[in-house]
Amino acid sequence: MVCAISDDGQKAETTNPNFMSIEELRERIKEIKDSISLVDFLTKLGYEPTSKKSGQERFFLSPIRDSDSDPSFSVNDSKGFWYDHGSGQGGNVIDLGKLVFKTNSIPKVVEEIEKLYNGHPSFSFSQRELAPKVYIPKHEIVNVKDLGHNAAITDYIASRGVINAALSSKLLKEVYYDHIDDKGSKKRYFGVGWQNASEGYDVRSKYGKICIAKKDLLFKEGSNSKVSIFEGMFNYLSALEKDPSLINNNLIVLNSLSMVNRAITLVKASGSIKDIDLYFDNGSGGRKMTGEFQKQLPQAADRSYLYQGYDDYNDMLKAELSNRNLKPWQTDAPERNSHHTR
Repeated sequence: MVCAISDDGQKAETTNPNFMSIEELRERIKEIKDSISLVDFLTKLGYEPTSKKSGQERFFLSPIRDSDSDPSFSVNDSKGFWYDHGSGQGGNVIDLGKLVFKTNSIPKVVEEIEKLYNGHPSFSFSQRELAPKVYIPKHEIVNVKDLGHNAAITDYIASRGVINAALSSKLLKEVYYDHIDDKGSKKRYFGVGWQNASEGYDVRSKYGKICIAKKDLLFKEGSNSKVSIFEGMFNYLSALEKDPSLINNNLIVLNSLSMVNRAITLVKASGSIKDIDLYFDNGSGGRKMTGEFQKQLPQAADRSYLYQGYDDYNDMLKAELSNRNLKPWQTDAPERNSHHTR
């Protein structure tokens, strides 16, 4: 009889010869972590790296989310670490294995990985060059200013059609930060950002989006018993452009799909919130979130009909802005070509 680790992480005795001892399991986990290439692992699962890169990071379409259309799953092979920007999850190859193989059993993950490589990892895994396990923060905030000092930031907000709402909301700031590479070298960047409930900053620019420090949702207390809930900040600002009275409502901006349960818990714990308006995307991810909220909070109202035919509120606002900028003889083009409309 040997000792094994069960799904809940506790010791269990079994006569099943397929179970391994704790000592053997630990050795095999260490060998997998030290030897496996995450890029190679993902490739074997059918996920090819995209052309998008950032320093030593490679980007993939997320293997743990169905709704990823913009590569947001980053892998640092030298550190053996991955991070999914859409869900806020990250970890090592074992953590990834639990998600892709849909199991919490560590022995099962080890078994599936070894099956994938046709045997023992020391004979089959693509070796990765190990880096010293020293944590260096990837981004570091240098300065935070009110809007109006940086023309590039102002132009970016205006290109999203929300400059008036951005100023009236008083939520957005100009954020200046350094990117720190693996050698400790720094390079200065900037973008428009907003502080979340854990004092981290979500930062956007025309080049991309990042979160500096801890990922969390944004909550702003209002002056009434309503709460407006959005997935992203620019969708909230788009709604505010259309209906300035929304500024009086309580506000939750998820910033990430991983914050759905946190938002539901926050609303349930509030003694003052009575009315709930949901403004999620019209894609499959947004529809799933809406369903989850309404399952937990049946009084929640789906407001996505306000931007029906578009993926989200900001897409509609940008389309309207683009149409206003058309020459008179171009204004009927979307009606003549149905593929231009959504």
